[in-house]
This record gives sequence, structure tokens and C-alpha cells, in this order.
Amino acid sequence: MARVWTDKQKAAFGAEGGTILVSAAAGSGKTAVLIERIMRKITDPVHPVDVDRMLVVTFTRAAAAEMCERLSKALSARAAAQPDDKLYQRQLMLLPQAHISTVHGFCTALLREHAAEAGLPLRFSVADDTQADLIAAEAMDEVLEESFRQRDPSFLALAAQLGGGSGRDDSGLRSAVENAYTFMQAQPFPEQWLRARQDEYSAVIPLEKTVFMNYVRRELLFILDEAIRLNDKVFALTEDERLAAYRTAVLIDRHRLDGARAAADDEKLSYDALQAAVCGLSLERLAAIRKKDAAAQEMIEEVKGLRASIKKQLSRAAGLFCGTEEECREDLVRLTPLVEALGTLAMHFSAVFTAKKRERKLLDYNDLEHEALRLLLTPENRPTQLAHDLSQRFDEIMVDEFQDTNAAQSTLFEALSKNGKNLFFVGDVKQSIYAFRQAKPEIFTAFRDAYAPYDPKDPRFPALITLENNFRSRLEVTDTVNFLFRQLMHRDLGGVEYDKGEALVCSAQYPPAGDRESEWLLLDMAGGDGEADPVAAEARLIGRRILELTDTMTVSDGEGTRPLAFGDICILMRSRKVPPSTIV
Repeated sequence: MARVWTDKQKAAFGAEGGTILVSAAAGSGKTAVLIERIMRKITDPVHPVDVDRMLVVTFTRAAAAEMCERLSKALSARAAAQPDDKLYQRQLMLLPQAHISTVHGFCTALLREHAAEAGLPLRFSVADDTQADLIAAEAMDEVLEESFRQRDPSFLALAAQLGGGSGRDDSGLRSAVENAYTFMQAQPFPEQWLRARQDEYSAVIPLEKTVFMNYVRRELLFILDEAIRLNDKVFALTEDERLAAYRTAVLIDRHRLDGARAAADDEKLSYDALQAAVCGLSLERLAAIRKKDAAAQEMIEEVKGLRASIKKQLSRAAGLFCGTEEECREDLVRLTPLVEALGTLAMHFSAVFTAKKRERKLLDYNDLEHEALRLLLTPENRPTQLAHDLSQRFDEIMVDEFQDTNAAQSTLFEALSKNGKNLFFVGDVKQSIYAFRQAKPEIFTAFRDAYAPYDPKDPRFPALITLENNFRSRLEVTDTVNFLFRQLMHRDLGGVEYDKGEALVCSAQYPPAGDRESEWLLLDMAGGDGEADPVAAEARLIGRRILELTDTMTVSDGEGTRPLAFGDICILMRSRKVPPSTIV
């Protein structure tokens, strides 16, 4: 049976004329849409695009292999159905030369093709994580040993600040250098980025205009919004006449919180004025309630708990300020040479680390991205002749899982494009999980906010297409996800306002089942079930519930149903610290 596409899916694989960002929710069929877009381009009866004239970037090698396999099957099926049409045979022959790979796979191929221009050995290898870690440790030892021997005052002050002044414990210093290096490597021009960060400490500008204050304001708004939310819950309780005596104080509190929030949102307000507005916050004293029954007493206790939480939020807010503006200036003056020393160390480490890798004819994943960028962009961020030539090679550049792209990779895609006008990005910021590897979901959200929704009647580019239909899960699952994400996700936490436009729309067809529901298993360790180890107790609870489900639950399988099997169940762990075997 032919697949039925939604209007938005049709737009995603059919839109032509400019750059498109597809915000594809979980289970929305994004891989199928990508495959269909490629198939429609390469089999267009009027203007077919050869499959090797597209660059398709996937997040993993397995995803690239799967995409090639699905394209091969689709083309083979059409070739068998229409043996006289040479178009399908041609695309099948070109498929092995298609540029479908990870970003690092593409960079590797590019650098091998242009090794001489890049100044790289022709037969370089890509270092695995273990190799890279060993070489990095060797480079770090060499850099720190040299720095301690030279005894530069700024370096020694930095080492002392980070706990390594004696030379016996330099773990804090090593960690700081490694972190600086990691952050700079995610940028298209690492040295320029690092110098800009150093300059932020020495810039003579009002404190409220510094990057530091941007973070303070963002955190303040988050804290004050939470305090306001808690205060609103208190006010809702005072609508009961038994707590009416509290209303005036609660309204005064709301007025004060609103004033502090307005101050935090005012970028022109001086640091000292903002500090005074926030640190001077306090809650109004509640009036006494003389007559109270048991129900009223319970509500009073709830009010006390909520106000205690508000006070904790206000304490957090005040803790963001570490002194007056003058004192902060003094700190910046004192820290500037230390930041300069850290930047110098990070760049020196980068140079030594790179040299050691080149001695072994090795490149790591960061090297692949930056060496490719050096081929494509001048130090002034202008496209090279090679970038221009490559941009003519690709009619479209498709990038999957774009929410987990870093700044260097995004710049690379832009450099390969036709002035940024033939890009097709697919992703979902809600599924971004690689920020710890310097992925920048903010790139995705910036594009999403800047692009206008695609209108097939009046197509304008760049355009945004949102796929919100979920074809994978039951209504009970999507309802639960939507409920949780509405509570947890907003612009500052998760990068998205989880509103109607972001919520999953259940579109999967399952036979009716009245026993399907989401459930929480709460483990009470104080209950005394004889298990002292919380991990073991949790495993036992999960195991018991799984056995109960396998005895009672059926699942859909094809056109019918069957009993639930162990293989139908997935247990997600919070981290790898607890081996799966412990649970199983």
C-alpha cells in the first residue's frame, strides 16, 4: 500500500528554491522524508539531479549506511518495475560515489583529495579516542613542565589560583587548559575565538554590558520567574476565605517580584542598581489567622512551604552578585593576566598537541573539521577558490540531526553551499543531547526563529517547516511526553517554548486498548523491604513490574497482537556509572 504523506511532509520533500530548516519531532518520519526528497530529486523526469551531486551529512556511519541501503532498495525496485527507463540504472551506478557520510567522513575524503594543499601527509590516519588521549596527555605534560620551569609570574599566579602552585597537584590547572582547548576547538577559528574571550576581561565597558552580566540576567530571570510561579500558587490558596488575611501580603510580594524581574530584564540598568533591586528583595510579613480548622491548618502549612521555597529562590538570586561594581572591576583587573596566561597555555598546548599528532601522521576529529575549514575559508572568513569549486559540485547539501551541530561544522556547511541558498537542515532541538561535546543547539534555534514558516502558495526562503505528527507512539505516550515537557521546557531550559507548535500530535494507528496508561513506580527506601542498596532495590522493583506485564499485556504486531516479550521492553539508564548487568 502506498504511503500517505501529510501536507507538511510533502512540503518538506517537495519544496524547491532556497534553504529549508525542517523541525522534525520524534516519530515524525524525518528519515523517510529525507529519503523521499533525495529520491524525488534524482528521479525527476524533467530535471533529475544525479545522486553524486548531493552532499548528505548524517550523524553516524550507521545512519549513512542505512540511508544508502534504503536508496539502493528504492532505486532497484523502480528499475525492476520500469526496466526500459535508464534513469534508475544511472542513479544505481552513481550511488557508490554518492557523498552520503558523517561530517568527519566528508572531511576525511576532502583532505585526502587535497592533502598537498592542506600541507598534510597523503597517507594520514584518523586517531581513535585512545590514541588522541595518550598524545594529549603527553603534550600536556610537556607544556606544563616547560611553563613551571620558565616561572612566568602570570602562569604561577594562575597555577596557584587553580590549586597547582606547588607543582604537586596540577589537576585543576590541567582541567582548565583542557576545557579551554575543548571550547575553542568547537569554533571555526579557534585562536580568534579565544582571543575574543580574553579581550572580554580587559574591555573597558560598563559592567552591565559585559558577557558576564548576560549570564547573570538570564539566570536571574529564570529564578524570578520560578519565584513568581510559586507566589501565584500561594495566592491561589488565599482565594479560600479562611486564608483571606494573607492576600494583601501576597499581592505586595508579587509587586516586589515583578519589579525585580523588570529590573533584571532592563539591559540599561547599572550593575549596582540591579544588585540593589534584587538583594533588597524580601517577603511581606503575613497577617495572623486566629480561627483555623484542620483543613485551614493544612493550607497554612502549604503556604509556609511555598514561601520557604520562594525565599530559597531569592537567596539564589542574591548569590549571583559577588560585590559592588567597583569590587567586580577590581576582580576583573586581577583576573585579566590569569586569563591571558590560561589562553596562552591553551594555544601552546594546541600547537604541541598538533605537532605530536602530525609526527605520527594522525588527525583527530577536531583536526578534520579545522583542516577542511582552512581549505575552504581564508583567515578573513572569505571562501577560497576550492570552496567556490566545491559549491558548484553540490546542488544541495542536506544535514540530518542539525540540532547537534557545532559552530565549526555549521560554518563548514555554509562554506560548501551556494551562498547559503541550497541547504536543507533537519533536526529537533528537543532531542539535542551532545552539548557536552560542544554541540550548539542555539544554532538550530536561531535559524528556526529567523526563518518564516513555509507557504507553498507563496514560497519564500529561507523557510521553516515543522513536522509535529508522531507516527510511532500511542496517544497515552504522546500525552505523557507533552505533559512533562510543558512543565520542564522553555526558552532558557531546553531552547524551546513547549507550546502547541512544539507538542507532539499523535498520528499513529493502533487498535483500541483500555489498559494502556503511563505509570510512575515510586520506590520508598524507608519502607524497609530488606534491600539496603538503592540500585538493587530499583532493579528488583523494575523486574517485578516487568514480570507482571509479560503475564498480562499484549502488544500490536503487524495486523494482530501477541503477548508482551522481554525484547519489547527498554530500560533507560541515567548514566553509564551503573552497568546494565546490575539492573538485568
